[in-house]
Amino acid sequence: MNRSAAIRQGTLEARSHAAIGWLLVTALTMALMVGCTSEPTATDPPGQRDSVVGPSGSSPPSTNGTVAVDEWAQGFCRGFTQWLQQMSAAGEALPSMIVPGDLPGARDAIAQLFEDVATGTEEFTETLERGDPPAISRGDEFESALVSRFEQFGRAMSSASEAAGAVDTSDPIEFQNKVTELVATFQSEIAAVSTSFTEIDDRFPDRRLAAAVSKECSIG
Repeated sequence: MNRSAAIRQGTLEARSHAAIGWLLVTALTMALMVGCTSEPTATDPPGQRDSVVGPSGSSPPSTNGTVAVDEWAQGFCRGFTQWLQQMSAAGEALPSMIVPGDLPGARDAIAQLFEDVATGTEEFTETLERGDPPAISRGDEFESALVSRFEQFGRAMSSASEAAGAVDTSDPIEFQNKVTELVATFQSEIAAVSTSFTEIDDRFPDRRLAAAVSKECSIG
């Protein structure tokens, strides 16, 4: 490889690796927040989403083993926002950790990024599990479904980290292809998490909870 070709290749590697961090941040913020802040639709079955609305329109007090809807939404969204911020920070730090041409270093940094995402997700799900479910019909099942979905995402990120750490760095082109596959996996898993918000909302419909989460999880 001549010098000009090497420079082009190094520039390509630097651009693509730097783009990975921003791609992860963008995918997380956009895909997840679309699901989390969705408003209840006008076609909701009558009465199903109003099960926890008090006489004055405010959330009723919590009952044994549950938390008032507004309080639960505040706690969930506080943890969710912190989780997003941790993931964003990890993604934003990635470009500075990569030296053009140092494929083993890039591989290790990318593997660590996925591991950081997995660790942050595990911490978030543990926080969810420690708290009481919201005071809605089948609130315990709702929270279990939510925790399960995040646990699946965390396991997928751990697998992605292992896969990234095992990528062969002897061929720059093949290395780039493998990294692209890992990013595609990340996007697919993030999309699945986003979709799961809607699916869980459909399984456990509650207008007050939907409104509280939409309000508390809004970032801007």
